[in-house]
Amino acid sequence: MEKLNLREEAVPVLKDLADKTGESAYLIIRDEDEALCLERIDGYHYVKILALKAGGWMPLHPGAGPRLLLAYLPEEEVERVIKLKGLSAWTQRSITDPAKIKRGLSRIRKEGYALSMDDVVEGAAALACPVRNWNGDVIAAISISGISNHFKKDKLHELIEIVKNSAEELSRRLKASI
Repeated sequence: MEKLNLREEAVPVLKDLADKTGESAYLIIRDEDEALCLERIDGYHYVKILALKAGGWMPLHPGAGPRLLLAYLPEEEVERVIKLKGLSAWTQRSITDPAKIKRGLSRIRKEGYALSMDDVVEGAAALACPVRNWNGDVIAAISISGISNHFKKDKLHELIEIVKNSAEELSRRLKASI
């Protein structure tokens, strides 16, 4: 029931996010030791990144949304997931070193967002921010993805703010629907 409400509340937020950025917008949750895409809304940019579709799964270490979910797990859970699932490479830029992953997870928690460049699909980037429940726990990630050129430094700050605002809006909606 909670997943259905989360998805229902997320759809208008994701549509707005895709409209504002032109990129595909995603709602991703943790499903045991993997990331599950509950919803995907494509933006108006012609190029679509097809690595993750609604209803699709991927590991928790590659990509912005999945890695953000991994970042907010307790340290012993991160260790367990890495040992159980490993850190397979999806591209030459995938992070497969546990120490590098852990440093990246710390940065995600500190900065409040995850950025992925060319580590799931060559030429593709993604940006994700946490969605929190009434208790402040991270229960999902909202993310956008598109071609890497759309995520260059001159536009990155603006994209981070837009995605953060969308994640905060969904968090508010969820708190109001309780």
